[in-house]
Amino acid sequence: MAIEGRAILPDQRFTIDELIAERGKVAVTWFWKGMHKGDILGFRASGKAITTSGMTVYYFDGSRLTGHWQLADRLGVYQQLSQ
Repeated sequence: MAIEGRAILPDQRFTIDELIAERGKVAVTWFWKGMHKGDILGFRASGKAITTSGMTVYYFDGSRLTGHWQLADRLGVYQQLSQ
């Protein structure tokens, strides 16, 4: 069964807190929120607001994106879904 990315949290939004650029990389700290409107991983749609925050570092070679590294509070999302 395929999961459609936005069906679970159709109104999800990212807000950038801070963006820092250095030669060959950009670091972004962000806040994310969305309404839980679809079933996922055994959690029935609850209609609750789910929030999390994190940081992503993007790596570039000139103007070409070559990779990224991300840290997010997935445990916090799980705890919100479990309540």
